[in-house]
Amino acid sequence: MIGKTRRLSLLFLAVSLSTLAPRQGLAAPLGGKRPKGFEEALGIEGDRQAKDFEVWQVDGGAPGNVFWPGDAVSFNLRFLNLTDQPIRAKGKVEAMQCGTRTSGTVFNLEFFQIADLGAAPVEVDLPANGSCDVRVDPKIPEKFGGYVLVAELEGRGRCRSLLAHRRPRRAARSRLLPLRHAGLR
Repeated sequence: MIGKTRRLSLLFLAVSLSTLAPRQGLAAPLGGKRPKGFEEALGIEGDRQAKDFEVWQVDGGAPGNVFWPGDAVSFNLRFLNLTDQPIRAKGKVEAMQCGTRTSGTVFNLEFFQIADLGAAPVEVDLPANGSCDVRVDPKIPEKFGGYVLVAELEGRGRCRSLLAHRRPRRAARSRLLPLRHAGLR
């Protein structure tokens, strides 16, 4: 017979593990699907989408890619070769400000580009089924909003590499936490 304490411990463990399990689409308004206009806004629709390489963020300058005004924005991107042939190519990493809006209901999200922020040139030398890391310092303005980086290699297509966000300025600390207790100063 399992004791009451042990049963509670097992129940707590089961609940904890269930919250860590991936649940694609349960909380997303679109059920895990991309919003309408996503590929078109980023220029990755149809034949323009990369098929023989991927780009992943390895390191960034802020937790969760959320940057405060004044924070320097830089990323280390890993280009992955998905073929058994080496890839040597020049390309660019474009930065753009993007947003979403609803049309009708919250389940009809549309993705759109607000501004093109320019591109940083890159050059990769990828061994067969290998990878290389590239540091990128995109010119993301201090303006609050969502930003996307899209990588493109000449003759090989484009792919989204990451999302980043700018936060509004922090409020003054005195307004966030007034201390009126006699023992706290």
